[in-house]
Amino acid sequence: MDNLIYALLFIPLLVPAVSLFRFFSGRALWWFASVVAGADFLGFAILFSRFYANSKWLSDGIRTREIPWSSAWEISFQFHLDYLSASLLLALAFIFFLSILNARQSFEQSRAKLAALCIYQAFLLGLVAAQDFSLSVVFLSGLLVPELLLMGWDEATDRAATLKKHALSASISSGILMICVLFFSASFRASVSHWFSLSNGDYELPYRNLAFLLFCLAIALRMPIFPFQSRLGCIYRLQSIEHLLPQLCSANIGFYILFRYGPNFFHQELIAFSAILAWLATAHIFYSILYVARNAGHREHIYGTQQIWNGLLLLGFVGFGSAGWVGAWSLYLMQLLVVALALFVAIAVERRGKKLSSETLIAAPAYSAASVFATVALLGTPITVAFYSIALILWSGMEIHRAATLPIILSLPLYLWIGVRRLFFRYSGTETVSSGDSKVLELDRTEAAVLFSIGLVILVCGIWPDLLMKPIGIEVGQYLQVGGNK
Repeated sequence: MDNLIYALLFIPLLVPAVSLFRFFSGRALWWFASVVAGADFLGFAILFSRFYANSKWLSDGIRTREIPWSSAWEISFQFHLDYLSASLLLALAFIFFLSILNARQSFEQSRAKLAALCIYQAFLLGLVAAQDFSLSVVFLSGLLVPELLLMGWDEATDRAATLKKHALSASISSGILMICVLFFSASFRASVSHWFSLSNGDYELPYRNLAFLLFCLAIALRMPIFPFQSRLGCIYRLQSIEHLLPQLCSANIGFYILFRYGPNFFHQELIAFSAILAWLATAHIFYSILYVARNAGHREHIYGTQQIWNGLLLLGFVGFGSAGWVGAWSLYLMQLLVVALALFVAIAVERRGKKLSSETLIAAPAYSAASVFATVALLGTPITVAFYSIALILWSGMEIHRAATLPIILSLPLYLWIGVRRLFFRYSGTETVSSGDSKVLELDRTEAAVLFSIGLVILVCGIWPDLLMKPIGIEVGQYLQVGGNK
């Protein structure tokens, strides 16, 4: 089992290794990367299915053996997969596989771009599967170079200033997390304990407070959360999906570190500051709704929706209630799929430049259906797990942080109204389609396969929410029970 997990996590690194051999053409390298990504996704799917067949896996997870020499650096080079991390690994492998398929022409022209994407994927999978916080930070730091290369490769140079800001904030976030790693190192704490001493010699409280503040600042910069999130809106105007993947995953990286390690290291501090964090989530959601209202573009709306969902994730997390955590984890996974679907559809819509009309519905039914479904999913309607997840988060919030949750509930109808009016499927009764445009307007086979695959997963999870939420409920219940919560 250890060899299988290592292979699934690091098999994407075969692609940059093969890309060094120039006798592989761009088309051959793309085919090889597609096969590798498909095998990786299939392997994670098989591994993930075992959690439903093996109750022991669902309760304990699976853990690889630790590499002996890793203890010399006080880093546990060990990987642990539970249902939550395995489901995220499967979703990420799925998204990367579809992205490689969808961007064939781009990758055939740039071998380096495909190599950078596969390196980014391998480091991201390693970050999610890592058991030790120090190892996760190592993988997070390794993400920076391929992440910035992919986002900076786009031809749209007017986003250069924003990319520089993102590079700076991401680098600062990784640096702060490295400092946090030192804070949890026994040798470091012993050598600097006198820096944090009180009059009675007890240095634990201020030491933990400083570490907690640094940890929260790093996560806020990485997600990003209010007031740092406004810097990244225009990055979603990058032209193709391979350039957008790092930004799509950026919020997931920050929240994963917060969910996975925050309660272990700062359980008491998070509970003590939960009310402040809940109001921070409210401010973040309000700002995101105003951002959506100010910007008419559909990509800005996608980014604003992701930020609204990020605020709801934070609200569900800080309550430390079982309902809120189940909703937050479910929304966390669904956010990745729904936002990816919306970006795929946005790119397809921009290539065609046609709004929906009675003629487009007839001439290009697959294109029209994809546009409508992406928008309906993005609005969090009952056909997706996001609807039930948001309901659980708000229910938990009303029980624990009523004052901070009530303004969110009152503001959501405004967002829905804006979404219906602003999103890219807006119906136009005057839009016409000539007979020559119908073939160009319809989705090609690759686009149809990609959008159908991800749409089917979203739809199945929405129709059968227990498929995802019931195992999450079991795992979350065990996790919170260990922390002394109900």
